Amino acid sequence: MQSINKSEHVKPDRVRKALRYSFMDGLLSTLTISLVDPFVVPAMLAMGAGNLAVAVLSGTGLLLSGLAHLLTPSIAAGAQSRRALVLRCVRVQACACLFLAGAGFLGRWGYVAAVGAYAIYCSSGSISFALWASWMGDLVPRSGRNRYYALRSMVYGPLGGVFMLGLGLLFKMVWGERSKAPWEAFAAIFCLASLLRFGCCFYLKRQHEPPVRGEKTPAEDFTYWQFLRRAGEGNFATFAVLFSLLNGGAYLTGPFFATYVLRDLRCDYVTYVMFSICAIAASMIFVRFWARVADRWGQLLVIRICAVLLAFIPLLYLGDGRLWPMYLGWIVGGAVWSGINLASFNLVTETATPRRRVRCYAYMQATVGIVVAVYMFGWGALADHLPKLFHHQLQTVFLFSVFLRLLPAMGLIFLVKERVPRPAASVRDLFAELPAVRSAGEIMRELMRPFSKSQG
Repeated sequence: MQSINKSEHVKPDRVRKALRYSFMDGLLSTLTISLVDPFVVPAMLAMGAGNLAVAVLSGTGLLLSGLAHLLTPSIAAGAQSRRALVLRCVRVQACACLFLAGAGFLGRWGYVAAVGAYAIYCSSGSISFALWASWMGDLVPRSGRNRYYALRSMVYGPLGGVFMLGLGLLFKMVWGERSKAPWEAFAAIFCLASLLRFGCCFYLKRQHEPPVRGEKTPAEDFTYWQFLRRAGEGNFATFAVLFSLLNGGAYLTGPFFATYVLRDLRCDYVTYVMFSICAIAASMIFVRFWARVADRWGQLLVIRICAVLLAFIPLLYLGDGRLWPMYLGWIVGGAVWSGINLASFNLVTETATPRRRVRCYAYMQATVGIVVAVYMFGWGALADHLPKLFHHQLQTVFLFSVFLRLLPAMGLIFLVKERVPRPAASVRDLFAELPAVRSAGEIMRELMRPFSKSQG
């Protein structure tokens, strides 16, 4: 890839146009995710899959996704354009969605085909992520980075939620309970996802790619094993390992929660989709709050607060299967995940030098994928043999998830240090920044303005 010349400046109009194209690409990507991620496990259940098959689907996709991240630095070093590589990966994802749509028509080979297609979808997305993140890191001005990504989340969230809710209502009107939907319905969904992914290519091709800042990305730098050996010594390596363990405990509940709600509690698809709607709404409300906190007190504070809150969410999934505590859990989860995703992305962008940004993103995401896959395979094999907790077997997995989240959350507090000194934040300061509190305070100040003592 090209290196940037100190005398070279990108015109502001060109940057703004590129950000608009990026915004549209992100919108279509969000709609694709709204189709594939919520529907892939239910599609497997429609084929008659059990706990182990669901875990293998998720685990294989995440494992190959993590391994694909390890290839990204070498691929990026020999590439002339990050945009060209991202385009290829997006096209592969579009084709993988078509393969996934056809998996259910292959009889007994359907499981294998679905796992393979989903693994291709995930791994090609992984290769493109670090390249895209490096691309955006050079394109988006640092001063407005938190606000830009917060704005994207605020727009994408509601649209993705409406999209999922509309499909859920369609499923319920046509087939009633979701388990009665034929594979043809899921095939149509995955075909639509493929079309949306091809649509992303239209905007990516027209998006400006600035030259890489700094020196050319090296093909040979520090290896993945050298990176892991620095955990406990190097600040970023320690953060990456703890962040991966946190994700492992958190992602563990994902596919099992879908199985629990749809199979064990026998809920319809609208009920299931409403969990995602609650998470999206909470994310939309809180993402600007986390952006303000990150700007004032740093990305690491946001990650620490969210990690601790995230650890206790599965406790709300225990009990007799009442829905309202689970909805509360997803509301809190949407709020904290918006902070984790925003702050972790920007933390790597701020910490890594431009020439090493691709490698740092890749190694961190590879560690996340490998850890989550190990958790999935292990707990997938154990899920059918665990004792019942309260009323359902999968609630035992949810309880263990609390401890698997809490330990790395404590590590993020005590083992990871803030590189740049930040002002201390009190509970009162954070409370004043909360969405409702901040809005109420601004309204009260406006109401009291006529009664304030006049100046001059």
